[in-house]
Amino acid sequence: MLSRSKRLTTEQYQRAFDKGTLNHSTKATLRLLFVSGEDVGSSLWAVNVPKKVSKLAVVRNKIRRQTFEAIHDILKSDDYELQASDERSAWAIIIWKPTVLDATYEQIIEYVEELMIKAGIIVKRG
Repeated sequence: MLSRSKRLTTEQYQRAFDKGTLNHSTKATLRLLFVSGEDVGSSLWAVNVPKKVSKLAVVRNKIRRQTFEAIHDILKSDDYELQASDERSAWAIIIWKPTVLDATYEQIIEYVEELMIKAGIIVKRG
């Protein structure tokens, strides 16, 4: 699971949501804001699973936990390189669409990878 120190605070979430750029896929939307200046640090993440996906909080929380775990696994993987640097870092919000409801954990990892590569947060090594 992604540690709390790697997650957006409420104020950071609102700023990324208001000013971030959108990257769409069939299963999710990634809202991304590259920050610089005093806000530079490690990349920070948030996951939003709306009630439109499922009315049950248990189901939404499961998807949220799986997504945070997928982000953690991707960032720790040797297959990818993070594009953030000392001058800028990424604040990203993943907003799931109802089509994610029937996805397995492996598919969630694929969807998150696809969004991160499309947005330019990570690149494949080699």
